Amino acid sequence: FVFGLTNEIPLYVNFHELLNFTNANPNIEKVVVEGDTFIFLKPQKFLSPDFISLKNGSEQIEILLSNKIKIQVNNEVVFEKNLTTEIAFSHLEKKSNYEILYFTGVRNFVVILQNSKVEFADYYDEINIEKEDRYFMSRKNDILNHGEVASLKDGKFEKYLVYLDDYELKMKNEFVFVVFLDCFLCGNLKYCNQLLSDEIKQTDEKAISKFFNEFDEFIPFKNIAFTFKKNTLSGVYKFSVKNNKIENIIHLMQCD
Repeated sequence: FVFGLTNEIPLYVNFHELLNFTNANPNIEKVVVEGDTFIFLKPQKFLSPDFISLKNGSEQIEILLSNKIKIQVNNEVVFEKNLTTEIAFSHLEKKSNYEILYFTGVRNFVVILQNSKVEFADYYDEINIEKEDRYFMSRKNDILNHGEVASLKDGKFEKYLVYLDDYELKMKNEFVFVVFLDCFLCGNLKYCNQLLSDEIKQTDEKAISKFFNEFDEFIPFKNIAFTFKKNTLSGVYKFSVKNNKIENIIHLMQCD
């Protein structure tokens, strides 16, 4: 039995059955790569459910909170995301033609809407208020210590990355592909391209996004990365690194 300390539901694992038979438990992922068997345990969290209904002019906004946040505008789902910590709705603020939904918790959460479209939705660690302008900064907690800033300035929305540390990273070969994937998740494709060798460097760094199936997290093991989308395995990739440059990326397994 696996017990968590942050609201995870206890998980039962029978390793004999798991290793010798087909796995049918959706909370356990088994994959065989180059003769090695990897088992990923994915216990589900139990977070207190809540339902919030708001009227904003002609818009009817409905928010469902549980293990995920789900937002509907006029009965159409516009956003859905798994939550890692519990949040509670605080208030709605209207700025220009944007609506800002505030949520409080151990780590606060914000959603910025414009014309029923979600421009930004994430946990944030700092907020800066300057008259009518709003700035939200979310720490990505990656190797390069990226921060993602969502700003409403002069009635316009903008999203950009910042570096929260000013020291020079002392790169080691075994960490290069982890830095690469961290930057990929943050959208820093320019830095990703700098980590590629001359043979595979892209003329347009945006082309790097075509290398991978979509993923929102990854787990590294030696020179292999397991990528996951919404807690489901989406791909397995092997990296060849020399002199702090990625020379090749092999798709060992791609999952739909």
